[in-house]
Amino acid sequence: MAEMSCRVCLYTGMEITVTTPPTPPVSLENFKLHLSMNDDSADDLLEEYLEAAVEMLMDATGFVPGEAEFVATITDWPTDGEVLIPRRPLVSVDSVKADDQGDETDLDFTAQLSTGKVTITSDEPESFDQITITFTAGNTCPARFKVVTKLLAAHLYANREAFSDVQLAEVPAGFSYVVQQLRGSLGVAHA
Repeated sequence: MAEMSCRVCLYTGMEITVTTPPTPPVSLENFKLHLSMNDDSADDLLEEYLEAAVEMLMDATGFVPGEAEFVATITDWPTDGEVLIPRRPLVSVDSVKADDQGDETDLDFTAQLSTGKVTITSDEPESFDQITITFTAGNTCPARFKVVTKLLAAHLYANREAFSDVQLAEVPAGFSYVVQQLRGSLGVAHA
């Protein structure tokens, strides 16, 4: 499976970019076993659906299925200097910087890795365009994340056409169940 592309998503006024993606939690070979598929003609397409499923699950749960590096960007000074990083488990916060037209200033901060809370202890700069927070998140991928990745990728593959003679199905029930479990166990608020 190819590495995940750099991903940008919005989460409550925060833009998160993956700078170093996690190792894919499900191999192409394992996914093909799940589909009972032996030929290689659809490998590129299957890899795209696996990648999309992982991205969708990361966005839905905040869980990162393997260590990855990110940059979070915000354009407003956070209330009380507190920022909640919506990716778990948070491994490290490497830097917090204020950028004013390309002139970067390091900001002092504390980080609570277990909750994902970063508190900027520096005073608010007189002017800035954005604040960037560089961090690492992710850990060993649990079996349930791997299973739901396969369920979702298989669903996307099976329902890939907008128009079909076959009735399209809802997202598998297992997807919703595992998403709720992962969000709750990681302390990520429901959207």
